[in-house]
Amino acid sequence: MNQKDLSGYTDLVTELDDRTKSNQVGYNSIDELATKVKTIESESSYSPLAWLEITADYTLTIDDIGKILFNTSGNDYVITIPDNASVDFGEDVAFTFMQENTGKLQVKGANGVTLVTNETKTPFKPMTYARRGVDNWVCMGEFNSYTVSVNIYNESNALSATNDSNSVNNIGDGGSPVNITSVSNGNGTYSVRATANASGIIRMSFNFPVINGETYNLTFKGFGSLSNEMFLNVGVTNVNIDSDISFTTTETEYTRSLTATASGVATLRVDMYNASVGDYIQLDDVLITLN
Repeated sequence: MNQKDLSGYTDLVTELDDRTKSNQVGYNSIDELATKVKTIESESSYSPLAWLEITADYTLTIDDIGKILFNTSGNDYVITIPDNASVDFGEDVAFTFMQENTGKLQVKGANGVTLVTNETKTPFKPMTYARRGVDNWVCMGEFNSYTVSVNIYNESNALSATNDSNSVNNIGDGGSPVNITSVSNGNGTYSVRATANASGIIRMSFNFPVINGETYNLTFKGFGSLSNEMFLNVGVTNVNIDSDISFTTTETEYTRSLTATASGVATLRVDMYNASVGDYIQLDDVLITLN
């Protein structure tokens, strides 16, 4: 910049400062006014567009307002919109969902939330849920309706129907005198066996997450060394079961309905009474789905 240009620039700044002083009370220069504008912008509720990649089932939080939630995988994931008592969004807001591959994003409401469960339909064709009043949501965009059927028992162990592995991870003995081991089924899959190492009551237990008021379908296979001495029981008060199950010495598939009476972790257990050393309980293919 030559001297003539610099002089013109200085004159312009002086003129702007003079006008600022005369028209904006409390500001002595254009720099002060610009600083105030930046402060107002930084304190405003405006936020730029944000993206959130979904890699597992997910429950929305207040920090997700305005975000585009997307799925780049081939797996389906369930997004839960919480009730207002759990997350107070404060006002009517919207969430956008998009798949980029074959994996869907499936949206459901927690207990007490009114909405139609839908899932994304086509890659890069977004679906939006907008709140219209407390705990009431409407869906817009491209979507398919779906029925929630998600296995919530997703441990990687020999009990799992969908995540089978040679592991007894997170399978409990309930404080009973047993050895918990995995047993090969001979086809590359495994079962879990609880074998008594002392006489008395022996037990096998496993946990899974529940939401208050929701109903779940429980399916699994079971048998043992003593007929009519084994029972499926509810280990905590977070779940009611429609009926107990009496096992036999022959492997049988069982199905029962469970209703959560509180949110949190529920524990199911199988007990064998009057066991002697060497008696056992054996379970396999546990599948728990939201009804």
